Amino acid sequence: MHSLNTFEVIGGILSGYLLFWLLTKYYSHVCPACSASHFDERTAKKFSEIVKALLIALSIHSFLDGVAVSTKGVVENISNTSVFVAILTHKLPEGLALASMMFSANYTRNKILMYVFAVEMVTVLGALLGSIVLKSYVSEVLISVVMSHIAGGFIFLASHAVLGEMLKNHKKLVISSFSFGLILILAISRFVE
Repeated sequence: MHSLNTFEVIGGILSGYLLFWLLTKYYSHVCPACSASHFDERTAKKFSEIVKALLIALSIHSFLDGVAVSTKGVVENISNTSVFVAILTHKLPEGLALASMMFSANYTRNKILMYVFAVEMVTVLGALLGSIVLKSYVSEVLISVVMSHIAGGFIFLASHAVLGEMLKNHKKLVISSFSFGLILILAISRFVE
């Protein structure tokens, strides 16, 4: 079994962080819950355009969530339960945030349900394709590189959400919500294991 050295892990994390940073800077915010407070009143009137870009960016995010889940049993030293619980825990608020932005863009209830369901199902697609491809055709080293890349994206999302919102909104609310989320993920992970 070959594990990555420190520089390879850092490179993978930086590439994932950079990908999500580029998507957010030049295309659309990858996290609907993080992006709502970044829009001024004039921008809010263009929610329909924002939602279309967000659907694509969030689909990329969801696909990588699925790939992260699919590593169970492929790489022995990855704790898959905590990855699964973290991904599962954030799907509900992620879907609700996307639905609220779509509601602001005057989408019908049926379209909102259909699009949110489709975007979240991309996670399942990522998990299925990941488990087929990763278990059959990809070396453990490359899987470790992919996982560190995905970790970089998660680090971007967490730091962007927490730090960005702390600077713009209520610090105590952001810190308490973030802490509650971490405690919830740890508690569910302990319960599942």
